[in-house]
Amino acid sequence: MDWIIATVLAAVSYVIIAIISKEVMENVSPLFFTAVSASVSTFFYLPVFIYHFSTSSLPAIYNISGFIIFSILTNVLGWFAYNQALKNDPVSVVMPLNRLQPVFVALLGVVILNEAINFRISLGILMATFGGYLVLLKNPNHLITPFKDILSDKGEQLAILSAIAFGFAAISDRIVTTNIPPELHAFFILFGLTAILNTYLYKRNGFQHIKQTKKELKQQTKPYLTVGILQSISLLAILTALSLQEASKVIPLLQIQVPLTVIAGGTLLNEEHITIKLIGSTILIIGVTLVAI
Repeated sequence: MDWIIATVLAAVSYVIIAIISKEVMENVSPLFFTAVSASVSTFFYLPVFIYHFSTSSLPAIYNISGFIIFSILTNVLGWFAYNQALKNDPVSVVMPLNRLQPVFVALLGVVILNEAINFRISLGILMATFGGYLVLLKNPNHLITPFKDILSDKGEQLAILSAIAFGFAAISDRIVTTNIPPELHAFFILFGLTAILNTYLYKRNGFQHIKQTKKELKQQTKPYLTVGILQSISLLAILTALSLQEASKVIPLLQIQVPLTVIAGGTLLNEEHITIKLIGSTILIIGVTLVAI
């Protein structure tokens, strides 16, 4: 039961994060927002890391350092692409596309690793694809529009890129958290995000980046604190769930964030076509579940 509670907590947190992030990024770049929110998360998570860290963990950390680095890099790519997608498109579109992670992992497994694909996985991929199609369908009288949009809409393309990145991250996270405590790995991811993104922005903008960070944190204290704290909580929750249960069970349950985000997008942000997006999200969730189980 612990993994179920942790997964549901992560799912609800992701919904709240998406709504707040969408509003904050109206005035700042997604790259800057990701860097600052990751910094806040790292700051608040540091005591947890110190409490759980011990020198006895060092050999295990060294042995899986490659997977840790891969996880950090894929999370950096995933969070940047996801927030960039939120900046450009409605949350009720971005979240469902982002949740296609297991589908892309399954397809890449077939292409790269020559893994077998059975009827259940094939059906799941088809249902997830059709569900994603319905989410993107803005007008039932123009059925070809989603295919055109996916080729031209930057937000939709980035949402799919984030799904691929997070899918690979989930695989490496599962390996890492079966070897070291999830409390440690969560800090490595948050610190990696903070270090990589802020270093890049500082090299590009110099001291202006620090000035802008101070200004934003002063003017938008509550949103950044909320997102930062929830990011650390949700990351720890999902890594804890992955350390307790197989990803094939955790990932399907995590999909409850999809309809919750679609509903929140319609009620809080006045996004359109919510009914058809809910239908598409439901079909997508069933498809993803078939692929993941």
